[in-house]
Amino acid sequence: MKFKRIAAAVGIAAAIAIVACSSGQSSSTKVGGGSSSQGDTGTVGGTLTIGAGVNVTSLNWSIGNGATPYTGTVNIGDAQSVEFVAGGILQGGGYTVTISGNDSNGGTCSGTSGTFTVVAGGLTQVGVNVTCVDIAANDAAVAADVTTGSVYVNANVTLDASTAAATQCPGISSFSINPAEVLLGQPAQLGLSTVGPTPVITWSVTGVSPTTAGGTFSPSANVANPTFLGNTPGSVVQITATVALPDSGICAGVEFTSLSADVTVEGATPDSGTGPADTGTGPADTGTGPADTGTGPADTGTGPADTGTGAADTGTGVDAGPVALVPCTAVGQTNCVSCIGNGDGVSVGAPCTATEAVLVALDIKNGTATAPGPDPFPDQGNPADPANGCYNCLWFNGALDDVAFGDSGHECQDTSGNFTSGVAGSGTGNTDTFSDICVQLLTCITTGEPTATPPIAGGCAQTNGGIDNCYCGPGGGSPSSCPSNGAATNGVCKTYETNGFHFAPSDSTDILKNYSDKAEPSGVANQIIVAANANSCSQCLK
Repeated sequence: MKFKRIAAAVGIAAAIAIVACSSGQSSSTKVGGGSSSQGDTGTVGGTLTIGAGVNVTSLNWSIGNGATPYTGTVNIGDAQSVEFVAGGILQGGGYTVTISGNDSNGGTCSGTSGTFTVVAGGLTQVGVNVTCVDIAANDAAVAADVTTGSVYVNANVTLDASTAAATQCPGISSFSINPAEVLLGQPAQLGLSTVGPTPVITWSVTGVSPTTAGGTFSPSANVANPTFLGNTPGSVVQITATVALPDSGICAGVEFTSLSADVTVEGATPDSGTGPADTGTGPADTGTGPADTGTGPADTGTGPADTGTGAADTGTGVDAGPVALVPCTAVGQTNCVSCIGNGDGVSVGAPCTATEAVLVALDIKNGTATAPGPDPFPDQGNPADPANGCYNCLWFNGALDDVAFGDSGHECQDTSGNFTSGVAGSGTGNTDTFSDICVQLLTCITTGEPTATPPIAGGCAQTNGGIDNCYCGPGGGSPSSCPSNGAATNGVCKTYETNGFHFAPSDSTDILKNYSDKAEPSGVANQIIVAANANSCSQCLK
């Protein structure tokens, strides 16, 4: 379920192809006794491939060759990449595509293609590199005189120039899909314009991979601008628009009466935790016994941990209550919350790394994760919504490792070997594995250390001074004065912070200068919290 990640430099790729059919795209060719007239426009399609790092929510595009340009906006949403189709481009040469916009850091994104030619009725591809700088009645028929066409990846429609004076058929002058890669549950907006007689419009969907994939059109499959909603995560479907004359098949197969394009449906809808795994109505738990009435909090009837058939809940004895919910750290573990980013981006049962387990434990503590299954992500359109888990908000924004995309280097365990603190200062420091020192600090910052003396509460990064406060503390002064206070620093996580730096515990100047340096165990943990602040993941700071 990939729906994120836009790197500081992104690419929009397309190329002109002059073939009848390719890559699963279909084109219309003339059949029967009809004929067609020459059209003179086409359409340009683009694909946005998203990397890790900086978010881009939309891009503006402009297509022109000296005359008034064609312009529009592609709303990227949550998909890892965006494919779009722009229709109604007048045929001719010397065209260029210009892409512009801004990334989430305020950087300017821009790129211009080389020149290309738009073929009437053809599907033309154009490559653009975009860089974001950081900071019906008789025996014959005639095709509509189409003046616009549509272009999609690797597909073209061949014109038939015959001009038999016969029945005038309708024709598709513009065909568009925005976006052409969506998350499961995210609709794609379809668009269709026609010329000639008023047609009967029919939209249809065919599974490409798998062949059983499909979806629905709203409000119906017979309007010019419906939306399409896929029903199979990780699938590719082909969307086809067909126009015809009412009560007649004479125009079937005539050019410009049918166009197709592919739509990719990503991801999986998160498990809501309210599925039928435990109905609470099984014969082993009647709900009538005096010790277990079926209404107490020990058996909610919504979680899979109590199936209603186990000996622990007979309906007549004392209910032992649910097993404590924990992060999943091994394959096959039950009654745990899993991390989707360690699988294929779709499967929901992947175990969490040591780093991710700390963040999932915070979601359990905050009451965000309340049932076994994937860490909650109910609002895919707004990962910063407090209703989403801390883990998913950070993973969505590229601050954690992602197995499906080969993205790493963000977590404690990504650096192996031992680490000794204080080497650059006193030389007498704590020695432990890089990963363990990093995880211990991340735990202190998020969930706290209830067994410490005195106990440490989590959330030091949301108090005065932000993440610096975990080291500086109230007595350490403001972040601006903290570097000069040396030994006076007294943040609640100071011990864990200094255990993960090469500098002496009192060397606040160098510690703060390298506070989020990933070469230091504490720098890795601090960088995760810095990313939470930068991406408004407030659920990670409670």
